Amino acid sequence: MRQAFHAKFRWEVQRIPHSAPLYRLGGGDLRDFARTLSCQQDIAPTVPSAWGCWHGLNRCAGTRSCCYRELFWEAGMIGQALYLAAEAAGVRGTGIDCYFDDVLHDALV
Repeated sequence: MRQAFHAKFRWEVQRIPHSAPLYRLGGGDLRDFARTLSCQQDIAPTVPSAWGCWHGLNRCAGTRSCCYRELFWEAGMIGQALYLAAEAAGVRGTGIDCYFDDVLHDALV
């Protein structure tokens, strides 16, 4: 993934107890980006942390027809794990299931 993404990303490992490592790619004020990415929903720029799932869909090209559906299942399982981790940490989480693919893609690659 590092080779596919912008070279400007830092790839800092963020260890959360009892979970897989997550990577912090950068920082700064991303409120406007979060709102744009999340279909202009007002809740997006008000949260302390935002997560996005990205996967190269070219993996599905010319393969089984169910591949795209399986990617959605994988993303859903990751989202559920994040919800549970937030609840266990005493904070709340919500999902914004509307986003612009091209905006996220352009920001990452």
